[in-house]
Amino acid sequence: MTDTTASFREQLLHPDPEVRHCVVRPLYHDAGEGHQQCRERLTAMLDLLNEKVGEYLHEYRRVISRVLPDDFSIVVDALARTDTEHLAESLGITVHNGYGLRPRTAVLVSMLASGWASQAANQLLSGGPVAHDAALDWTLLHRRAQDLDAAEPLESTFVDECFWYAVPTSDQAAVLDAFQLTGAVPVGFREAARLFDAQGALPPDKAVVVTPAFDGWTLLVHRGALDADLEALSARFGAAHFYGHGYQSGCGDWSDWTVAEQGKELQSCFYDLYGNDSMGPASRDEMLAWINKRRQPATPRLLAADDPAFNGYNGWEFDAESVAHRLSVSLHRVGSHTTVKGTSLLATPIAS
Repeated sequence: MTDTTASFREQLLHPDPEVRHCVVRPLYHDAGEGHQQCRERLTAMLDLLNEKVGEYLHEYRRVISRVLPDDFSIVVDALARTDTEHLAESLGITVHNGYGLRPRTAVLVSMLASGWASQAANQLLSGGPVAHDAALDWTLLHRRAQDLDAAEPLESTFVDECFWYAVPTSDQAAVLDAFQLTGAVPVGFREAARLFDAQGALPPDKAVVVTPAFDGWTLLVHRGALDADLEALSARFGAAHFYGHGYQSGCGDWSDWTVAEQGKELQSCFYDLYGNDSMGPASRDEMLAWINKRRQPATPRLLAADDPAFNGYNGWEFDAESVAHRLSVSLHRVGSHTTVKGTSLLATPIAS
């Protein structure tokens, strides 16, 4: 059979799953296929989804979710056309554009609100025409993000297996400069939080969420630790906190945090379920007193593990979330009581 778009279509509709698998394999594996062939196969799949042809549409959607970022722009371009309503429906996306955004930008921000948040963020933060469109639409995106945050109640967010930084400032431009981030795209806070939903796909390695100022603290959330000098950051902003945790239902759980002020690292604590614990320079009792002395006025005292009222996770007295709640801001505890200034941004490290 000649390897053409037409033949790809026939193979995608073949009743034998192995035939279907062979035609889609190059879309997410390096199988030595030419780039043009991969594009043709993906285009054939998108055409079938737009026509709602065949009984394997769920398979195509799963494959498309694994397409490499360089080729995923084909999906965005297809959705940006005016004759692909069925494609959007097949992919579970409702494209809204009440702000006059460029078509591709409208597709991507609509994907952020669906099960395609990770792929959309990757495109927004990558080079090429999609990112260029978003840069041109920056003012409109900012207005949209403000409207979303005003319309959606601010709720705590379950953030699992990630790292975050906190600095006491509302100056996002200074934060972007200090952390060497670029390509900032305004998004709603709830959209940004979906990237770190434990039930969703892993966020892109390059995606950094810069939150609004929550009670005067700007937070940066990332899948991994950023290349950031905490002492230098604390010299610039007066303080800089680093937090990280991973909760995997008792398997591989860990917690990590460090606090620096005025150019000097003050305290840190690390726990994991394998007994690799470290704390310092304060002792256990000194650490408890240190945190309680510095805690935010509206937060409760941190309890010792031997206190009858203690109910800390894994029996850890100084886990990252509990310390963040008392010394800066916890993403698990933002809500209607939280003072918010600004909107969230998606950005990427300059070195990436």
